Amino acid sequence: MTTVLCKVDEAWEEVAVPKSCRGLIVLNLQSYAGGRNLWGKDAKSTYDDGLLEVVTVNNVFQMGLKLSGLGGHCRRLIRCKEIRVRATEALHMQIDGEPWAQPPATVHLKAIGRSQVLA
Repeated sequence: MTTVLCKVDEAWEEVAVPKSCRGLIVLNLQSYAGGRNLWGKDAKSTYDDGLLEVVTVNNVFQMGLKLSGLGGHCRRLIRCKEIRVRATEALHMQIDGEPWAQPPATVHLKAIGRSQVLA
């Protein structure tokens, strides 16, 4: 079982993840996997807003279609300052292209500051 807690303002709240969810993606900018914008068009969402965008995918085929530009579907879940994922069983995770098998744990992600990036 996996529990997702998000800090939106100053309080933590549990976020209901759809039962169909097979992948949870946490973004801190609009470009993912070669330039795909998984959150979609949103004037409020910018790379330096200090928020994380969290989206879900239902299966690997949808993810592949989305990344290839052939369609696919990601579902917006929440925008938050911090996220904690509490897993009571092993999960497969990936950060910046590096995958690993994560044993049961609590993973805490937070956007901290910003850096200059050459564009």
